[in-house]
Amino acid sequence: MNVVIAGGGPAGMMLGLLLAGAGIEVTVLEKHKYFLRDFGGDTVHPSTLEALDQLGLSERFHQLDHRKVTRLNVPLGGGLAPIEAFAGMKVKFPYIAFVPQWDFLNLLAEEAQRHPNFTLHLSTPVRDVVRRVGKVVGVRCEDGRESRADLVIGADGRNSAVRQAAWDGCTNSARPST
Repeated sequence: MNVVIAGGGPAGMMLGLLLAGAGIEVTVLEKHKYFLRDFGGDTVHPSTLEALDQLGLSERFHQLDHRKVTRLNVPLGGGLAPIEAFAGMKVKFPYIAFVPQWDFLNLLAEEAQRHPNFTLHLSTPVRDVVRRVGKVVGVRCEDGRESRADLVIGADGRNSAVRQAAWDGCTNSARPST
């Protein structure tokens, strides 16, 4: 089986790493030239930290420049009230880690690239899906190249080109509701 993932953000890179680790041939296509850019969020939550720990990446993650947050201020009675956000939770990492997302993505990419069945293509925007007899069998990149796959995953963000292209090929009765 081979998989193409459109989008090299946290979801796409983590999925690529997990699939490669399971022995599946996986290609991640990321539209940007590199991960060093502004992102909407730079938080890594306790459940993700535990997943990284299970993958043996906890120590490497914690070597990244990060800030641990255990207390949150919530609006209450016209002011802000501090709460211990993770008090009483039975988790190994009782905090949110704020880390530059490009550092996190580089960590995932480096680890995934240790697997010979993982490929990352930067500067490769996906623009459309490729269909054969109505079935999605790959993606078409902005430069016209095609990548064939047994499974195509759109992890290319809230304005996903892959999702839109896949939906455009659905009949109204088969189109997923939003």
